[in-house]
Amino acid sequence: MNVYDAKSYRAFVQACLADARSAGRKGIARQVATQLRCHSTYVSQVCKGRADFSLDQALDFAAYFKLAAEQAEFFLDLLHRDRAATAAARAHYQDRLDRRLAEQSDMKKRWRLAETLTAEQESKYYGSWVPQAVHLYCQLPGRHSAASVATALGLGEARVASVVADLTALGFIEATSAGLKSLRESVHLGTDPSLIARNHVNWRLKTITDLTVQGRAPGRHYSSVVSMSPATAREIEALIMAHVEATRELIIPSPAERLYVYCLDFFGL
Repeated sequence: MNVYDAKSYRAFVQACLADARSAGRKGIARQVATQLRCHSTYVSQVCKGRADFSLDQALDFAAYFKLAAEQAEFFLDLLHRDRAATAAARAHYQDRLDRRLAEQSDMKKRWRLAETLTAEQESKYYGSWVPQAVHLYCQLPGRHSAASVATALGLGEARVASVVADLTALGFIEATSAGLKSLRESVHLGTDPSLIARNHVNWRLKTITDLTVQGRAPGRHYSSVVSMSPATAREIEALIMAHVEATRELIIPSPAERLYVYCLDFFGL
């Protein structure tokens, strides 16, 4: 289990022990107890909710399972919240947990994408879906020109030629003897809320356009309005974030062979 997905410190302890047993590590409770300088039955009592780790034991547990510093701090905050004797203390540590979870959901921090754009580049690159699509298409194998890209994307050649000129001036692509080539493999939108919203709108408008043209709605599309509790909604949000990160891990090493659009929406009304 990822510690950031744990609902309580006890649930994380149980998951770590279960994962270790599944991996064939016999006597894991005894080994952990040795690390924590307690009897193995005490570890069992903690898992059953009949006892609690001390702060020192929690630190030793985090060290045994090799949690990174930020993960260990999150685990300790879970412990403090779960052991808090007053509502005020629980609220204090829950607030700390919520802030850490918000930081974790910041994809830019999690994936350490270093290449950011200037304000001018952002304005041109995210003005519509076309510049981004043209740029990424130039990463695919083959000999590319404004005409071939226009044909592939279903756009007018004049419009693509104008976008190519802008992208060339901005240093995103260059014209070589082998055709148009991308100079930047990965870019990430900054923190400007208006541009973030613009980027979301760009690709949803593209999707809507394709869905309204017969024969231009490839892939899978799912829309639904459902009722649920806020707690369930938070669980779904966590699953979505895990899914997005898992897909990214698949995308990064994958060969650039064709373009796909990946849009995801989940929000309360």
